[in-house]
Amino acid sequence: SGCYPPEIGYLCQNVGTAAALADFLATGAPLTSRIVTLTGGGLARPRNLEARLGTPIADLVAACGGYTGAVSRLIIGGGMTGIAAGSDEVPITRATNCIIAATAEEVRRQGEEVACIRCGNCADSCPARLMPQLLHWHAMRQEDDEMHALHLFDCIECGACDVVCPSQLQLTEQFRIAKRRAWQTRADQTRARLAEERHAARQRRLQTHAARHDEELERRRQVTRDPDAASAAIAEILRRGRRGAGDSTKEEP
Repeated sequence: SGCYPPEIGYLCQNVGTAAALADFLATGAPLTSRIVTLTGGGLARPRNLEARLGTPIADLVAACGGYTGAVSRLIIGGGMTGIAAGSDEVPITRATNCIIAATAEEVRRQGEEVACIRCGNCADSCPARLMPQLLHWHAMRQEDDEMHALHLFDCIECGACDVVCPSQLQLTEQFRIAKRRAWQTRADQTRARLAEERHAARQRRLQTHAARHDEELERRRQVTRDPDAASAAIAEILRRGRRGAGDSTKEEP
């Protein structure tokens, strides 16, 4: 909890990333294509395709025999964490691993949200062993400290709590918003701290400059009050000048 896998000696990669890295190390070939799974009841022939980056989804759908006519939603990504696409003209990117042409039966019917009934289904289904019902309670009040204490950032945003919630609550979206708010607050605090440090550094520079200025004024006053000191100061300046001229002459080729 509270750290990334490399911090405890593990490195997690999906198969597509591992294969692309192996190709690059073996041949030097850049990533120009990737394997994309096309599935769902809305496709005539679901299959896996190797697609060049930038290929529109529509071209991949055509390679699968086209739509069956029952498509309710196009989803980029998995069934739990995927994002709905507004059009099949959206291109394939390095992060596109799956396209789901979902029928109405395959898409969760979103009903009207009602109050949490504290059934505990979300906690039972959470793979990170969190308490989504308590996170929801604090999210409604924007109590970020309490959410952090409940390990908000351990949420992997899988959407399992949304699926089992009988109250139709959009829990995962609430947690995403809470994370972004926490990140923004942290960024604002960092900027404020850096601004304070820059201001303090500037104040120290101004104080140092003022102290040197005062010392110079005091030295000049002493020279003015003491003729012998003035003569000595002038002699010292001339001596330094002659020494500098001699050093520069020596350095000439």
